[in-house]
Amino acid sequence: MNSTMRFLILAIGLLLPAFASAAGPGQPAPLFGAVLLQGKETVELEHHRGKVVLLDFWASWCGSCRQSLPALESLRSEFGPAGFEVIAVNLDTDPQDGLDFLKKYPVTYPIVQDTQGRIARLFDVRTMPMSYLIDRQGVVQQVHQGFNKKDMPRLRAAVSELVGGEKPR
Repeated sequence: MNSTMRFLILAIGLLLPAFASAAGPGQPAPLFGAVLLQGKETVELEHHRGKVVLLDFWASWCGSCRQSLPALESLRSEFGPAGFEVIAVNLDTDPQDGLDFLKKYPVTYPIVQDTQGRIARLFDVRTMPMSYLIDRQGVVQQVHQGFNKKDMPRLRAAVSELVGGEKPR
């Protein structure tokens, strides 16, 4: 085998996992485990199978995250009893930056740290914030890039449908 052929095989081998791991609508969400930003406990996406999950990627330097985190907190409060969970992934390279942000914009849902961007690469995160709505079977149903309050009614309707069509009482 010549060097050109070896190079092509190596290049294809390196590129295929990147394409296979990007999470888009209709694809299984890549599984991961990560340590909580505010503790040592590990959160595993697989342990949330059976729930509808909104996986939200954010960072302290993201201006839109000041609005998105509280909006997602409200959505979780509304639909949590029906089997909805928000898991946030903080992408700050220094976890203290994320912790300082949360002092100003507190939330009660789990936030894991991804200081090396490993989880972000699995999901092909391209902007901040970016979120993935995952159904009870672990399949990505929607991908949201950025945040706009005007999009919340559409997201709320999608969550409502996935949890069973009714707002919990």
